[in-house]
Amino acid sequence: MYSVTMTKREKTGRYVLLVKKPCFVTGGAEGEPSA
Repeated sequence: MYSVTMTKREKTGRYVLLVKKPCFVTGGAEGEPSA
């Protein structure tokens, strides 16, 4: 799931933050600094 989101993360970077707020902190934390 993160692989697909990572691609659109640039455009939906803020959108994912609001939608996947709880998941974003768990697994998204790794993708945040990476991007």
